[in-house]
Amino acid sequence: MGAIQPDAKHVLDHQDRQHEAGRLRGRHHEQEHRHGDHADAGKAALRNSQDGHREQERPDGDWIKAHDARKGPMSSVKERRAEASNPHLLPSTMIKWPRKLESRMPAPLLRGLKSAQPLPIFVLGMSHSRAVLDALGREPDPDIGVLLLPQGLKNRLGMVSPSLLSRFKPDVAVSMIGGNAHNILGLIEHPEPFDFEEPSVPTLFEDRRIVPRAQIRATLMLSMTAMLAKIRLLKQYYGKPTMHVASPPPIADEAHIARHLGSFAESAGLEPRFTPAPIRMKLYRMHNAIVKETCEAEGIHFVDAIPAALDADGFLAAPFRKSDPTHANARYGALVLEEIRKFADGHLPARAARRASSKPTPEASS
Repeated sequence: MGAIQPDAKHVLDHQDRQHEAGRLRGRHHEQEHRHGDHADAGKAALRNSQDGHREQERPDGDWIKAHDARKGPMSSVKERRAEASNPHLLPSTMIKWPRKLESRMPAPLLRGLKSAQPLPIFVLGMSHSRAVLDALGREPDPDIGVLLLPQGLKNRLGMVSPSLLSRFKPDVAVSMIGGNAHNILGLIEHPEPFDFEEPSVPTLFEDRRIVPRAQIRATLMLSMTAMLAKIRLLKQYYGKPTMHVASPPPIADEAHIARHLGSFAESAGLEPRFTPAPIRMKLYRMHNAIVKETCEAEGIHFVDAIPAALDADGFLAAPFRKSDPTHANARYGALVLEEIRKFADGHLPARAARRASSKPTPEASS
């Protein structure tokens, strides 16, 4: 999303120019670098046009990302630098081996050749985990590491595999995977406005097409298949106490959303129209119910939206919003961080005792 994808004619014209540039290099040595620069720039432009992110993969698996300015505040160089320097941010690179070694030895054996990093609390997430990472920047905790899946990849969830998880050896695992399916389905008004019955939100707009609840649920579940599979994998791979933190609830204020469309700008168009807040809340609660069912079946502790950060109707309150349409800020992240710490303390007695002893006593504080 973001940039307009090139049409077929543009791609063919570009390929023709590339071919001609290559032919001329042999005859005009002085122009070689100039043509090469243009060719590389053309290739980069085609890569960038796919979704507004500029990315390339190095041989060692590192990712270089630069966020499109139209995506909003996440393009801030200052914010990116602060994130990169955060000691709690874990590297998202996969272990890469020489091809000769990979061809001779099975992957499970190769993974065992490099020792995993011991980590008391391992947080694995996507964009919603940035709130926790920001909170850790203000309130450090040496026991916590956050693996933020790189933004801009077409299949970020595909990275969540034994090859990646084998690099860490946590005592407690925390999932903040996914959490945006309800926004993708219902933030921007559908061409045919719809509504559905949801017991937890009794409001029903009769002037809209009423879609069967089972149909909405099936649509959501289909879009959440990969997300749910990765949450299960986190628990099954480590076999450790695992919790999943729900994404923050919708933002009711349409003026806020319109000011900070971010990655929804292209789909919103020039005159954005948003699905009414009660319907977005229905989608959110159905989304969370599906995730909670999966967590309960796998023995994963589920943490719903933090009550202290909600307004009277259950939406994300203004002090906890980030300057975009769907995410929470570091203040919300601090509340989530406290939930993570409580869960970890319940399973790590030594950590709980250490934390309790470090807290000032009432006598000392007075």
